[in-house]
Parts: sequence; C-alpha cells; structure tokens
Amino acid sequence: MKTHHSRLASGLLVLATGLAAVLGNQAHAAAYATGGEGQYRSEILWLTWGGGVNGTNGVALANGASTSATIPVTATQSLALTCSLADVSGTITSYRPGNYSGDALDNMYNIGGTGSANQLIAGIMGSGTKSFTVNCSATIGGQPYRIPGLVMADAESMDTGQEYLQGTARGGWNVVEMYSGNGGNYMATKTDETDGRQTIKFGPGGQGSGTSPAAVTFLTFADDAYGADASISMDFEIYGSGNTAIAIGLLAPVADFGDAPATYGDASHVIQALVPAPDGLSVGPPTNINAPGFQLGGLQPPASEYIGSRGPDGEAGSQYSADARGDDNNGSAGSTEEDAWPSDYTLTINQVAQPLTQTIQCMGTGTVAGWIDFDRNGTFDAGERAEAICSGGSAALAWTVPATAQAGTSYVRLRFASDPAQVQLPTGEAADGEVEDHAISIEFEADLAIEKTVNPASASVGDSVTYTLVARNEGPMAADGALIQDPAVPGLDCSAATPQCAVTGGAAVCPAGGVAIGDLQGTGVVIDTFPVGGEVTITLTCEVTASGGP
Repeated sequence: MKTHHSRLASGLLVLATGLAAVLGNQAHAAAYATGGEGQYRSEILWLTWGGGVNGTNGVALANGASTSATIPVTATQSLALTCSLADVSGTITSYRPGNYSGDALDNMYNIGGTGSANQLIAGIMGSGTKSFTVNCSATIGGQPYRIPGLVMADAESMDTGQEYLQGTARGGWNVVEMYSGNGGNYMATKTDETDGRQTIKFGPGGQGSGTSPAAVTFLTFADDAYGADASISMDFEIYGSGNTAIAIGLLAPVADFGDAPATYGDASHVIQALVPAPDGLSVGPPTNINAPGFQLGGLQPPASEYIGSRGPDGEAGSQYSADARGDDNNGSAGSTEEDAWPSDYTLTINQVAQPLTQTIQCMGTGTVAGWIDFDRNGTFDAGERAEAICSGGSAALAWTVPATAQAGTSYVRLRFASDPAQVQLPTGEAADGEVEDHAISIEFEADLAIEKTVNPASASVGDSVTYTLVARNEGPMAADGALIQDPAVPGLDCSAATPQCAVTGGAAVCPAGGVAIGDLQGTGVVIDTFPVGGEVTITLTCEVTASGGP
C-alpha cells in the first residue's frame, strides 16, 4: 500500500474539448502550459480543477461537475466548449502534478515551475478504483465543432505493482510522449472492445528512486464517435493502491500565424486537423513502452493545403521577429517548417521594371499569393502582390520590380488557401492553408565602368607621370557606395601624390574629405552619391623609380 505522497498514480491527459470537473456546478477554465519539456505545449489545452485561475489543489470534485471556456483561435474566431463529468464512482479530488517528488507530468507541462511551484492543477486524484465519464461539446463561430481527440497521460508517479489508468472511446490511441525518468519499465496495453471502442491502459509503472516514468497518448475520434451536435463521450478508470491521478486536456483547434515584424500585420490560417502518426503499440498483451526501441507516435502537420515541404504547426498568435523565424524556432513541426522561399535569399536588381519570378512548392488545390516589400516601408502594399494557382505541386509567382525598390533587409509573405478570396490581402484570416514570412536582402547592381589613362604615355626613371581615372555609372540603378581602387605597382612611387577628385558628369559627389593616396591604393575610395549618369574623375601624379616603370 502506498500513501498519498509515497505514490500518486498516472493521470490521463485528454485531447478533447475541455472537461472541467468542479466543486458543485461552478465552472472552471483551462490553460496552456508555459513551461516544461513537453513537445505539445502549443497544442494541448489543459483542464484545470478545483477553482481559481489555473485550478486549486485538493478540492473535492462532485459528480456532475462541469467546465466551459472560450479559447481564441484567430482574431475573430473562438472555440467555445463545455464538458461535464458523469457516473463518478466515489471521491475524487483535484491534484497538482509535482506534489510527489517522483511525478513526471510537471516536468513535461507546467505553469510556474515544477514541484510545489507548479500552478497548473491538471490532475484528478483518487484511491482504489475510480471511474467516470466525460461528455463534451464545442462550437466555433456558433457552429458545432468536432473535437479532434483526447489524450491520456500520467499525472502522478505510478508504482510497479497493480496501479493503472485507462481510457476508452470510439477512435484510435497513439502514445506520443514518454518521460523515461529512472528508466524503469512502464507497461501499456491497447485493446479493441466488442462495441467498437478502443481502450488504452497505462500500468503498472516504474516508481523507484528519482522521477518515475510517465507517458502521454492521443486519441483521434472515429467519425461515428460524434453525436448529431458534434458532442463526444469517453470513459476513464484509475486504480491506485494508495492514490493515483489523471490529467485531462483539450486538443484545441489552432491557427498558423506570420512571424515578420509587427508592422506587417497579422495573417492567420486555421489548421483544420493535425494528422496522427501511429506508434509501435499493437493491440494485444502489455508492452514496456519505456524501452529504447519503442516507436512513439505523434501529431504531424496537415497532409495537404500548405506551402513548402511540410504543413504548419499551430501557435497562439503572430510571433513577430526581425529574422522572420519566430515560427521556425517554436512549435512541434520543427525548425525547417517554413521552407517555401529559398533561405538567405538576395534579390539583386540591375534594371528598372525587371521581371522577378519564383516557383513556390505547394500541396493541395488552391491559390498561392505572395508579397515582397520592395520599398521597405514596413508594409506589404497592393502593388507588391503576385498570385498563382497551385498546380502539380507548385505555383509560379511573378512580380515586376518597381522603380521605388530600396536596397537593404526586407520581407516576403506567402499565403496559401483553397478560397482565393481569403488571400487577396496580406493580412486577415483564412479557413485553411498556411502563411510563411521570410527575411530577404535587396541589392542593386549597376553597370559601372572605369577608364585609366597616363600622360606622358612613355617615361624614363625619374620622370613624373599623371594618371587620370574616370569612373562612370551607366545605370540603370544608382551605385551609391561604389569603390574606386588603383592598387600600387612596382616601379612607381605615388607616396607624395595628392589625388584630386572632380565630378565631370551627372550628379555624383566626390568624398567630402577628399581622396587620400592610402585609401585609393588600399581599401578604396567610397563614392557615397553615384546616380545613373554620374561620372567621377580622379587625377594623381607619381614618379617612375629605378625598380620598374609605369
């Protein structure tokens, strides 16, 4: 037998619309974890228990307890959900994962820290055998919404004896995360029931020294799991020789947002469903899933309606960033999620009104729209837009570079949606698809020419010769910042020369501080203002030495 603190057992984590058991009929909210090692912190909306902002530990939860919450998905769409407990057997209470030092769930998902610092009261605890049913329904924009699925996870250290927790619903379970802890065995069993439902059972566990192992599993609902109003129902059971705990959460609908700087505005695309990746747990006898060779499942990005090589993951909002990599650096899809535009891209402009084409990889049937901030004014303007149909896995976007283009760091925004009307603007919401932002560099390339003459054309040792360098910008772009160099050569001494600079054509400007021979023969003389048609002439006088000649 275990006492409350010598062992509390696994918690079920449910990816479903929110359940929230509460004391009496008071409704409580749900919360996303802000800390921990869990891979799905942006996807799992945890239901909290016992009241308060994120739940209260140790509160008795009565049969019929319910919860409701409104979760923003985009700027104008929210998920409204309501869940209730039914058929509760015996006494259950709210529990803080981390109350016992062997708990692992607080290491994976927490608010405020692990142990007693964890403010995410996501556990439901009971001793002996306890069971209950969860009934949930949800809407988006007032229309019934099918909750994608459930998760079951271990909320408290589970012993090596007979303790277990299990969930049964109409759909398929996949183990997606394993906290290996002390490395002890952690048994799991998957069973197909005669009524068409599937059960997954965790336990017994691997309680021992240090943090115990713990697992998280997702359930994807079958089509026939939903009622006429898109409601769902699922059953849970836990057994603790002392106490055991279960955590329940929601796989909330999410959206993909942009990650360019804030001045470019918000673009969002609702992700209709993430795709489950199967695990290595077959229907049959118990399997140790804390073994090195066990294959974890997971949630994969959508298999269609996206740009680049893979679909997007979801986030709570735009992740503004100077390098437009806020989405890449966060989320379960990994750092290479956004790859529809070439990385480290430089746009070299060498003529006004030149065409620019870029082929965008895409998957699905829809429209790809793209914007390039050519004038670098911090917004995507209507004249900076291109559009193409996704066909055969790609879309060819074509722009005409405007005369207002400016050199420097800028940004590209790409949007894909099945409804072209939803990607007419660089901002706003789309019902599906993806948005990608990318930082680019814009550079100008002008046709520069330089001519060098010497007078006299032939000379002897000890003679002085005058060199004339004429640099011209023949367009079509300004070449501000161009360098003029005339490296030193053997047999010619220019150390006493004082080069003279003059503007002989156009509106070019000589360096304000004059031209030093060291600069001319070294790193170069910078012409800060060098417009199309500009001509700069530099003259200098040198002496022919005995070691060579001009």
